[in-house]
Amino acid sequence: MIRIARINNRSMEPTLRNNDLVITSLVTNEKELKRGQVVLVRLGFEPEKLSIKRIIGLQNETLEVHFGQIHINGSPLSEPYIGNLPKSQGLEQFTWNIPEGHIFLLSDFRNFPNVVDSRTLGPIHISKITEIARLRIWPPLKFF
Repeated sequence: MIRIARINNRSMEPTLRNNDLVITSLVTNEKELKRGQVVLVRLGFEPEKLSIKRIIGLQNETLEVHFGQIHINGSPLSEPYIGNLPKSQGLEQFTWNIPEGHIFLLSDFRNFPNVVDSRTLGPIHISKITEIARLRIWPPLKFF
């Protein structure tokens, strides 16, 4: 099943902006979830509301951050989607061992005030991810 969702914040800039429209599809199998995908997720603080985040770390991986640079199992992660935005606020230095059945989600605009993602919540259970963003339709088309 697909639907159209409206973005209601700036946490995914520059990829998605406030009021952009995206086509999403329901997650039917956890194997669909891949690093780099933009997903809609139910976070614990407002379970009735969907948030939009990017998958950064997968289950059973070690995610380390050293002064803003993310490493997955010891290898640096390329993040072309954040453009020239600073990477370091809230990501100065930490390590997570992502447990089975969980993933690590981040916003693209990591310096945006009041952003809630895996930096504050820790790894998120896969069952909380409801949809995958497939295509931005307004403003004009952009594939993910």
